[in-house]
Amino acid sequence: MRASAGSADSADDLTISGDANWCIHPPARDGARFANFVVEAGATLTVPGGTVIRCAGEFTNSGVIRAGKGGVQVHAGQIENRGAIHTTIVKLKAEGEECNSLAIHNSGTIRTMGGDGSGGRISLVGGCRGKVTNSGALCAARMIGGDVDISGLEVLVKQGSVIDASASSQKNLNRTSLELLS
Repeated sequence: MRASAGSADSADDLTISGDANWCIHPPARDGARFANFVVEAGATLTVPGGTVIRCAGEFTNSGVIRAGKGGVQVHAGQIENRGAIHTTIVKLKAEGEECNSLAIHNSGTIRTMGGDGSGGRISLVGGCRGKVTNSGALCAARMIGGDVDISGLEVLVKQGSVIDASASSQKNLNRTSLELLS
């Protein structure tokens, strides 16, 4: 496994490879800064308290990311999720200097569960310059239901995509939301 952790003042690459199980504790408020961040297939990244990950370049997940109550926020120019993300709140935000290449691609599974019985919250934010493509599963469903927001200059929800923010309890149907903005 090749890994070098970034701090608030550095911008190292971080690659978690193979069948590695890795745990990081970056500061939740300021987050960790990396040039590029990669979780390879077969690898698991655990972030017990949740975190913000900022990348100057690309964030790629082909493995499994698990985070605690704080959830996971990723801010990068290119974001690719082919693996699985399990937490309470997920926010993937395309941002950076290269405005022609800002993009989020989800072909994996993002599953959120709030501690209050809600489905949690999933946000894929391309901003006014980014393209967001979903061909995977966005699941924020639970007893109370959850929220899924997808926005960007261009939003593509491909055939076979699963987007679920439903409530399993009839009395909680009004607490579910799905918002697609382009």
